[in-house]
Amino acid sequence: MTFVLADELSICTIFQHCYMKKYLTVIFIIGLISIFPASWQALFAQNTTPLSLRFISRWQNSLPPQGAGGLCESIAFDAQTQRVFVANSLTLTGQRLYTRVEVVNITNPLQPVTEASLDLSAFGADVSSIALNNGTLVAAMIQAVKTDSGRVVFIDVSSTDLQNSTTNARSVVVGAQPDMITFTPDGRRVLTANEGEPRDTTYLPDPEGSISIIDLPLSLNGRANIAAISQQNVRFIRFNEFNFGGTRRSELRDSALIHFPSPTTTATIAGTAPGRLVSFAQDVEPEYIAVSADSQTAFVTLQENNAWAIIDIATGRVQSIRAMGFKDHNRAGNGLDASDRGTNISIANYPVFGMYQPDAIYAFSSGGETFIASVNEGDTRGYVNFSEEARMNTLTLDSVRFPNRAVLRSDTLLGRLTLTRARGDIDNDGDFDELYVPGGRSVSLWSANGGLVWDSGDQIEQITAQRLPNFFNASRDNITRKNRSDDKGPEPEGIVVGTVGDSTYIFAGLERTGGIMVFNATNPRSPRFSQFISTRDYSAAIRGDVSTEALLFVPAAQNRLNMPLVIAAHEVSGTVSVFAFDRLTSVRQSAESIGVRTAYVSPTTISLEIPTLSANAIECRVSDMLGRIVEHTVLTGVQSQECIQHILNFDGKPRGAYMLQIIMKGNVYQQKLMIAP
Repeated sequence: MTFVLADELSICTIFQHCYMKKYLTVIFIIGLISIFPASWQALFAQNTTPLSLRFISRWQNSLPPQGAGGLCESIAFDAQTQRVFVANSLTLTGQRLYTRVEVVNITNPLQPVTEASLDLSAFGADVSSIALNNGTLVAAMIQAVKTDSGRVVFIDVSSTDLQNSTTNARSVVVGAQPDMITFTPDGRRVLTANEGEPRDTTYLPDPEGSISIIDLPLSLNGRANIAAISQQNVRFIRFNEFNFGGTRRSELRDSALIHFPSPTTTATIAGTAPGRLVSFAQDVEPEYIAVSADSQTAFVTLQENNAWAIIDIATGRVQSIRAMGFKDHNRAGNGLDASDRGTNISIANYPVFGMYQPDAIYAFSSGGETFIASVNEGDTRGYVNFSEEARMNTLTLDSVRFPNRAVLRSDTLLGRLTLTRARGDIDNDGDFDELYVPGGRSVSLWSANGGLVWDSGDQIEQITAQRLPNFFNASRDNITRKNRSDDKGPEPEGIVVGTVGDSTYIFAGLERTGGIMVFNATNPRSPRFSQFISTRDYSAAIRGDVSTEALLFVPAAQNRLNMPLVIAAHEVSGTVSVFAFDRLTSVRQSAESIGVRTAYVSPTTISLEIPTLSANAIECRVSDMLGRIVEHTVLTGVQSQECIQHILNFDGKPRGAYMLQIIMKGNVYQQKLMIAP
């Protein structure tokens, strides 16, 4: 099942319904709403939008889908070899660990092919994140005991012999639970965000959160000299100076707004604030890193703390720690659907505040300024011995602040909403004066000093409610309507920013609902919603692409189709999907106008003669008049020829009219074909 929904210039919805194993197709034309079955997924918005994502292919993991996730957690792309690297970690039957990086070749983006599988189990239990630069793949490895120090593995993947590439791999020790890894844009350094979560069962030990910077020795060709990498190349950025009594504690000017959800204690512990079980350094949990274009500054999300750490990479100094602030859900445009009960979707304003708590972030430049795009997933501390979460109807609300508290406690309003117990009792009298929820259910843009520039408000829920009413806020392991409304909603997860021509676009994945949101951020102070596309099949709990986790943008110059691509990894279905991001500058031009010639070899066979126009690749699509794809071929390596031939065979296909579309350099040329009865 595939949905393509709403863009800047028009609305296009593609919806399918499967009944008794046969597809029923109904076409509604209200505005521009079209409904197609799943087997036609390759034809999308190119006839209705000048610039939109359209699904072109899918790679399926060899491992079975996992309702709890764990597959395809991170992806990386090598333009030189046209390889996509996919991080896979899973505990199989009998506690045998599957800890690998799959290598998928997309030389032909329409036909991803598994090329190799790299076993990294010698370095750790979980490949949490990967990145690639100039032929060097780096992998962040969490250990079997997650509170132990992690490792970073360096692998040369520039050769054709990938299966033996781990033989000469090197590794270094970094902080506990390295959850994200990235190169600086200049390729000289690798950074990891070491989350340092507490032990699941006992809370303690709670390792310090940290950042590791690995200064790479470079070869003459500019690549990392893997053989020369040692522990001496690793620097650690810690947050001890911000502990209670620390030399920089006074710099936490936003300390009242930084979220500290750790357990309390009556004991007096050195370095911790009165009543706190752990120190500031233990409490911070670095989640994700984005690096400025000049490779000088790292922006780090401290997700559970709802704060930024801004790092000077050269010196390894924490420049500042900034609170992200809170989202007022009682303001117009900031509504949320707050209950998993009842039948009605009710995106409304309520007296609660949202903690942005982004997961993935992405830095980009516009007009000489640095901006950071974020997906505001939200996260809380929930462990066997400590959980900050509580349903709203289990809390005592202040009678002055909430005079209508009896009404709000209804299960169909706020009663079942998941809140944090660690914030909101302003006067310490035992009742809650304010209510705070994890996550912003949104996409945001931030300035280089950590200030909020723009937020998408409630657009994600409004759009998915309109386009997916029967599956609104479904979770990643079920298709139950409103299932996640009480707990972070659609949960925006992966994010990437790409530029096409003079326009800048944000692509944001939805972990729970599924799909990708596209925003035009050419004006970063006022982005516009552009498109929503979902390739999840909602006819079953886990079918199609489920739980979008990571996104990549591949510029047109870096792939054989010569058009921008977006690659999406899905952690539940274990799939990686490829989308073309078409800029159709000449929609519906006649194929005859560029010299395409057709000749009937037989009543059901047509020979095409296509001028190449110096294109690197030519995409040929044939669909019937209902839009169903009957042939989809990409012809590559054609730039050296003035003209190519291609045969279309209609044997066994219904007689009648078909539409031929030839796509070159982002332009679409089409021609009607007739197969006589």
